[in-house]
Amino acid sequence: MQKRQQDAAFCELLTNQLMAYKSGVKPFSLFCNLSTEPLTWWRSVAAGNAASAGAVVLLVELLYGFTPHAAEPERLFSLLAFFDSPKRSRLSAQRLEMMAAIAYHHRELARPVK
Repeated sequence: MQKRQQDAAFCELLTNQLMAYKSGVKPFSLFCNLSTEPLTWWRSVAAGNAASAGAVVLLVELLYGFTPHAAEPERLFSLLAFFDSPKRSRLSAQRLEMMAAIAYHHRELARPVK
């Protein structure tokens, strides 16, 4: 029960801080020039204002930690290119989609679990 209350309190804090950011209220009113790295700016906002910006900065650091990539769509396009060969040129879009779904799920099931 205590964990749930802490989660609810953190969500409320994060919501309030996001609304303050949207409104441009201090500490989110700090100037950021174009040469400043965004993560550096966010950390500078939190440096002196942990109570009023800490939750948002945690969220920003989490989001900046993700590595953007397009590996999954590339795998799918590669699979579709395999199906779209001269022998299979008369496949309907629906049949091609079904074949790709089966092959994709079969490959996912064959992967070893980490």
